[in-house]
Parts: sequence; C-alpha cells; structure tokens
Amino acid sequence: MALNMTSDSERLTAACVLSVVGGFLDIYTYLYRGHVFANAVTGNMVLFGLSLADCDWALSGRYLMAILSYACGVFATNVIHR
Repeated sequence: MALNMTSDSERLTAACVLSVVGGFLDIYTYLYRGHVFANAVTGNMVLFGLSLADCDWALSGRYLMAILSYACGVFATNVIHR
C-alpha cells in the first residue's frame, strides 16, 4: 500500500499525526496497561533489565512478554510479506 503524497506539507502532516498517535499509545499502555510500552521495544528492554537487577520476577515477566510479543509480530510480518 503506497501513499501518494505530493507535497512536503502533506508529508509533515502525516509524520506529525503518526508521532502523536504513537506517543499517545505509548503513554496509554504505560499508564493503564501494565507499565509496558507499545511502540518502544528498547524502553521495554531497559525496564526488563532493571527489573531483573531488582529481582522483581513478576515485573520482569511482564516486560519479557512485551518483548516476545514484539518479536512474534516482526516474525509474522516477515512470513506474511513473503
């Protein structure tokens, strides 16, 4: 699916909308869905490492699940794309 954007202002508008939506989704999932990030797998990895260092196994499992879900999504996308 290709978007036909011809002007710089359309590209800028699309980039801004995607940034706002992505930021909102991260804030929402962090605050209301178990303190994990929806779009920032690196953030989940940092928090996973910190929770391991604190020996907080329940929290580590939550972050690990988010990381594994991301990896499964990447794998599924590659399989579907072929």
